[in-house]
Amino acid sequence: MLLCTLNVASQTEVAPADPSRSYLVSARFFGDGFSRGGTYYNPQVVSTSDTLWLFVMGGQFDGRPAAPCSGDKILVFKLPNTTAGITTPVNGDTIKQRVSPCDNISDDSTKLYHYSTGGVAFDNVFKTYRMIAERWEARSNTITMRLFEGWYRSTGIGWNVKWYDFMDVVPGMGPTRLNPVLLQLDPSRTAAAGHSYFRGYARMGQYQLAEMRVDFTDQTCPQATTRRCANIEFRKDGVWRLATDQQLDFVPDSIADFRASSLVSKGGRFQLWGSVLSPSNGCGICPNATAPQQSSSFAYYDVDAVTFALGARHDVTSMVRCMPSWHKIMRVFVYPLTVAGQTYLLNSNNDDELCETLDHPYSGMDIVWTRIQ
Repeated sequence: MLLCTLNVASQTEVAPADPSRSYLVSARFFGDGFSRGGTYYNPQVVSTSDTLWLFVMGGQFDGRPAAPCSGDKILVFKLPNTTAGITTPVNGDTIKQRVSPCDNISDDSTKLYHYSTGGVAFDNVFKTYRMIAERWEARSNTITMRLFEGWYRSTGIGWNVKWYDFMDVVPGMGPTRLNPVLLQLDPSRTAAAGHSYFRGYARMGQYQLAEMRVDFTDQTCPQATTRRCANIEFRKDGVWRLATDQQLDFVPDSIADFRASSLVSKGGRFQLWGSVLSPSNGCGICPNATAPQQSSSFAYYDVDAVTFALGARHDVTSMVRCMPSWHKIMRVFVYPLTVAGQTYLLNSNNDDELCETLDHPYSGMDIVWTRIQ
């Protein structure tokens, strides 16, 4: 894949149209005496004519550390979709639904699973939404990629969901982490009966990016003896290589040092959004910092609509908050949402409590919304 390193003039993050409104989307209404138990990050979006479905990762303790289904979950919130963007922040009355399975029964069980959101894309062949999510078992550091298949009802809370074991990362042979997976329909491959083709990227570890493509089939996933509901390929040494029986036992080629978080289709083209490491911009430093702090800022790459080669990178500056934060993993999950020609950003943010949560930076995380110009 040809990677163009040209950086293009940046865009600017500004306040919503009504700056008196709160930017906060995911208010911390989970929690029963545990102040940071209901924080959220890594937003992904499905939008219909009148509804915005906001998929998020988080709600780790959902009440208290020993509550059932502890660990990061995938939750979906139902919000109105209007020409003014998000006009109703998430609150205690907002309809929410946990869509990830309850694999473990409590925080003190022998296993503690954490689910992370991947990109959500519609499969027009099989008429379902798909998400490939990482399930990380924290105590054994075991990774299983799981496939979400979902469809929503026009009334009520919304989502019918099925989950399948989709791909294993073989310990000691594959990448140490694979998260998230970001796919869109592949325009370079002609549709065939019983097949749907997707293409995109997977993030390895924190910042390495690997190219990926998937051929979903009409077979059940998983089968009794081997999983063949999809052919999953990554580039290795410049050529496509199959993850045999959906076991990833090699480390794919890395194509960019970029913490990707969303892959979106916009005006017949694709954009890959995420963050890049950058030096301090003078926002200040936490008084309790014990190590040098490196910050991160938003950026997106143009993506070729056929080859999926990365083109120019666009950096996003800010006029509404100190950006970037004084921690390299903050404000790194971003999803752009275009409504009536205006682009809004849904992004994870820990600016308010960064110094208090320096050693546990995902605690106190909010999702905020702004717009860019």
